Amino acid sequence: MTDSNDLCALLPHAAPMCLLDALVSWDPESLVCTAVSHGDPHHPLRRNGRLAAVHAIEYACQATALHAALAARAAPEPAQRSLLAAVKEIALSQDYLDQIEAPLRISVWRELALGPSAIYRFLVEGGGVPVARGRLTVVGGLGV
Repeated sequence: MTDSNDLCALLPHAAPMCLLDALVSWDPESLVCTAVSHGDPHHPLRRNGRLAAVHAIEYACQATALHAALAARAAPEPAQRSLLAAVKEIALSQDYLDQIEAPLRISVWRELALGPSAIYRFLVEGGGVPVARGRLTVVGGLGV
């Protein structure tokens, strides 16, 4: 599974909000994927023709959801829905994602897992240059 259709089937989003394009690698603790949708002039998160760098957090959230979905496939218990509970320690090094010509590389690392809840670190890069980094907390098993 490496194309966007396969990835979107595992995410709670449909096109055009499914932003990831390819899975590069994953293991039980981390995932790396890429995206080119930030260059799409019809990107659903663009405002006034621009895609703000803060939207890199959405790319990281989708990578985190993809990691959780892939890990759940390998687990004996069924997957549970999770919700984003917190975004912390955010550092943005650019104002806009649409200024980046290279594909985005989105990396997530699970730091802590407590059942269906977890804390992830993330890094979004464009052309090898860090664009955004931070931490995401997801809480699962809420019956949503």
